[in-house]
Amino acid sequence: MKKGNRKDENRRTRVGKYIRQVQHRLGYDSWRKAYVAFRAVIMALNDREAVRTKKSFLEEVDRNIGDSMETEHVVSGVFNVLEEKIANGEVMDFTPNLSSDLSEYWPIIENREGGVCA
Repeated sequence: MKKGNRKDENRRTRVGKYIRQVQHRLGYDSWRKAYVAFRAVIMALNDREAVRTKKSFLEEVDRNIGDSMETEHVVSGVFNVLEEKIANGEVMDFTPNLSSDLSEYWPIIENREGGVCA
């Protein structure tokens, strides 16, 4: 196996693990439903306009997931999983890019220095 393929395989495995954690956190029976939820939040996080306000962020997530899921529940669940990954150093901390009104969906947990993350 080429080194590049191994790296891609590890990335797919890591994302699959994140999706399984989202599935568990949101209480979904379907891996596909968890994938759609995770993807919708990630897509919204990549949209500079969407992260400016809570309303625009939720609208972007809602547009990406469709009518079958509760948007605020999805955002909160995915944010919980992402916070764990940030705390473990697996994902870069993107929280400074979020609008302050999105903080209600972000979990408050102790960080590695013993402080509180918002």
